[in-house]
Order: sequence, then C-alpha cells, then structure tokens
Amino acid sequence: MSRWTRRIAGLAVLLILAAIAWYQYSDKMFYYRYLEGQYQRSFYELVDHVQSVQSNLAKLMVADSTSQNINLLSDTWRQAYAAQANLSQLPLGAISTINTSKFLSQVGDYASTLMKKQASGQKLDSKDVKNIKDLHARAADITAELQKLRNDVAVRGWAFSGNIKRAMMPFTSTNNRDIVNTGIANVEKQVASYPQLIYDGPFSAHLENVPPKGLTGPDVTQSQARTSAVDFIGSGNVRSVDAYRANNSTFASYGFVVHTAGSAGDGIAVNVSKKGGHVIWMLNQRAIGKASLALPQAEKKALDFLTKRGFKNMASAYSEKYENTAIFNFVPLQSGAIIYPDMVKVKVALDNGEVVGFDAKGYYMNHRDRDLKPPKLTEEEAMKKLSRNLKVQSSRLAVIPLENKVEVLTYEFKGTHAGDTFYVYIDASTGKEVKVLQQVKTYKGDLTM
Repeated sequence: MSRWTRRIAGLAVLLILAAIAWYQYSDKMFYYRYLEGQYQRSFYELVDHVQSVQSNLAKLMVADSTSQNINLLSDTWRQAYAAQANLSQLPLGAISTINTSKFLSQVGDYASTLMKKQASGQKLDSKDVKNIKDLHARAADITAELQKLRNDVAVRGWAFSGNIKRAMMPFTSTNNRDIVNTGIANVEKQVASYPQLIYDGPFSAHLENVPPKGLTGPDVTQSQARTSAVDFIGSGNVRSVDAYRANNSTFASYGFVVHTAGSAGDGIAVNVSKKGGHVIWMLNQRAIGKASLALPQAEKKALDFLTKRGFKNMASAYSEKYENTAIFNFVPLQSGAIIYPDMVKVKVALDNGEVVGFDAKGYYMNHRDRDLKPPKLTEEEAMKKLSRNLKVQSSRLAVIPLENKVEVLTYEFKGTHAGDTFYVYIDASTGKEVKVLQQVKTYKGDLTM
C-alpha cells in the first residue's frame, strides 16, 4: 500500500470516527432538548396551577352563592392536584419537595371536603372562612416565589435538565441547575414554616401523627441503611453512593443518591427508613427513549421487581401510562380482597423495561394483617345497588380508605358508560355506594380520579 493510499485510508477512518462522534453528540443533544422541553412545560404549568389556586381562594372570600362556591372549590381541587403532579415531574434530584407536595394535597383535599359540605346544604362556617383566608395567604407567598423563579428562568435562560454532562451544554451556565434547585428549595423552606392545617379529611395534619403500621425491625444506622439502598439497586452495578439529609415527615429516614456503572447525571435517589432499614421510595431520572414494550410486558417486569424484593402475594390494581413510562399500582391480597391502603407503586421505563420509580410509603404506613369480616352482601346483591347505566365488566372485593383514614370492605365494580370507564365501590355490609372513580384520558396518560 502506497503512502498516499495509507493517508487516504487514515483520513477516511478519521472522518468515520468524527461522523460517529457527531451522531452521538447530536443524539444526546436531542434527548437533552426533549427532556428540557418536558421539564420547562411541567414548571410553567406548576406556576399557572398554583396561581389559579390562589385566585380561586381569593374569589371564595367574596363569593356568597352555594353554586359559585362549589364551582370554585371544584376548580381549586383540580388545580391543586394538577400542580402536585407537575411538581413531581421536575428533576430535582435530592431536593425534597415533600412539604410543598403535602400543602398542595391538603389544599385539594380541603377544597373537596368543603365542596361536599356545600353540596349537602351546609354553609361555610367561620372556621372554614379563616382556613380559606390562611390558605390564600400561603398560596400567594408560593405564587410570588414561583413567579420570581419563572422570570429568572425565562430571562436568563436557566435550564432544569442535568442528565447530559455540562460539557454538552455550551449554551447554559454550569450553575443553572443549582440556582433552579435553590429557588425550589426556597419554596419548600417557606411552606415548612406554615402552621398545620387541621380539619376532617384524609390529608389533615393531625392524621399524620399516626405511627406507621408496616415498619418492622430495630432502628438501623446510616451505614446499614446505605447497604439496604445498595442491595435494593443491585450491588454489582453500583459505582458510588452519596448521602444526603432526607426530609420525610412521615418516616424518620436516610437519603442516598446511588450512582451506577456507566450512568451520568443525578444518579438514583433512594430513601431508607430508620426503623427496620426498609426502602421507602426510589427514583431514577434518567432519559427515557422511545417506547418499545407493551404494558403486559412492563407489568411483568414490575411484578418481578417486587417479588425479588420480598413483596409477596401482590395483585395489580390498575395502571397509568405517562408518555414513555407506565406506573403500576400493586396491592396485597388478604382473604380474597385487595387492600388498597397498602399500595405499592412501580414505574417502568417502556424503552427497555427498567424500573425507574418505586414508592411504598402507603404500604409501610398501613400494612398489617386485618381482621376482615365476611361480607354481609353477596356480589349479586351488591350489584343490584349499581346504576342501571353502568355496564359492569368485572368485580372483586376491595378494602378502601374513606375520610379520616377509616377503612371499609367493599365490592369494586369496574364498568363503562357512554365510552367512559368507571370504578364504583359498594359497601359489602350496608350496600351503600361509598365511592365512584372515573378513568380519564389526558395528554399525559390515563388517570383515575
């Protein structure tokens, strides 16, 4: 081979390598821009929803008609839970938002409680008016802080995504992510200073003082909790582990960020209970590619994940598809009934079937062997209590939580009407219809509400 031929061949190799490198760079930038777009949308929607909550609460202080109050309370409920959903989609790594999320849950639940009160013909009393006034002031503070952060994001071009190395992002400051996190942390700190909201509802603060029923075993050290986190992820795949101070008002716990081999970005956040060393939740915020798995395949991977981690006799309650992920809700079976309060949520990436999210707070808060009395009504008797408009597809026994955490054994009937899917719950002892849920299709996926 001549010298010129070797030079041409070498140049060709360099061009091929350069093309491969450019393709990889372009591919990573595409995913970065896609992720950033999703994060920006969630953030801007969060601000809009919180602002709507504030506006509705302000209107409630001057509205006087029952019909107008019900409309405002209904919209407040929707806006609060939409804001909570958007907050959960932000890539905040180890930054805790538990207080902000709890506040939004309480606002939504309190609005629902007042809506039922108004619908039953009762008037809002002076305590209700005071609570609305206090919630409005808190929502106004949060709105102001979020608007300030929104302006900074828009004017200064700050970015949320941290999954691509800083060198891949020449158009953003390396400190942007820290600044954005600081803004969210300021909101969280502000909410943590608010006095507790006390009322009769499932998210009332006084109910949070109930000790967890599902945590077993002695207290563990941080080192022992670290071992639990590593084992949960898979010790053979762990590169390093960073500890952070967990902020979990429900359980005393330890926080860790687990970095796996070949991973970049924020790593996998894991929260481990101090009592017993149980993994309470896990979240992997990696970039997720195009979906290639069907829901049944993803559900099997989710169930295998739970089985390998000691969760036995679990049944799939329902699932929600969100963009390129699926969230499966599993509940234990006892005496032929599914136990909804003991729910475990597993989030599966539909590009390769990896479990990227796990939440067992409900399970460890409520799980125990219950003394379930046999139902007084047969399934056929309970079915007669249903609306004739519902076309029943399936039924089963289910323990569900009602107001103030009271549990009741019911028959769960899944059915359709006018193209929509509903879940109707009939008390297995009294025949009373105690809850109706609708499966709603949104641009984000299927939700049950």
